Amino acid sequence: TIKNTDDGGRSFSRVLYRRAMDWDIYPTPFREYVTIGGTGPARASNVLIHSSDNGFCNSRVLSTPDCGYRDAACDDQDCTDAGPSDHGAQFDFSFLAAGEVLRPGQSKTFEIFYGVAPGEHRAMTALGNIAAEVYSLGQQADDPD
Repeated sequence: TIKNTDDGGRSFSRVLYRRAMDWDIYPTPFREYVTIGGTGPARASNVLIHSSDNGFCNSRVLSTPDCGYRDAACDDQDCTDAGPSDHGAQFDFSFLAAGEVLRPGQSKTFEIFYGVAPGEHRAMTALGNIAAEVYSLGQQADDPD
């Protein structure tokens, strides 16, 4: 939850959040496959503004959103089994629509889930069960399936 706790009465017209994560999947840490979904033009999320497979991006959301990518196929679009490489995922979100403001005392709530599954099929099933809009999967380099 992001809450405006400004007791000076200031409202905000821009609420940004960045999540950057590096996948190091055993037994091939620093060498994994990454799948990113929900980022293409038909995405369900209307708050995602940038994505890549670079888990090493600065986590400060006001720093440059384009900190590079590990695989160009994952930059602002879905990708499947990119790698193997030492990478992860980066997602930038903007939680207010044009003209919307976050007034003192108001909040925006969102959820991020982390998990593990014995295979991609089970992971995708779990993501479907929670209706995930945007996701990243890290898989060991010895078995990208």
